[in-house]
Amino acid sequence: MKKIISINYQEMSEQAVARPQKAFLEMDDVIKMDCLNDAIYDLEEMRKDLNEKMYHQYKKKNKC
Repeated sequence: MKKIISINYQEMSEQAVARPQKAFLEMDDVIKMDCLNDAIYDLEEMRKDLNEKMYHQYKKKNKC
């Protein structure tokens, strides 16, 4: 398994920044696109799970 993209959190700006690694830059463009699509899918799933967790907690706290 190769590390192809690094995500770093910048505390001062409170932003996460994705940076391609050397292995990614050396890949064929078609493979790069496939990797990005796979990573985006995984990130969207992570965001969906976290959103559900956060919304569920908020919903429980604000029940009348």
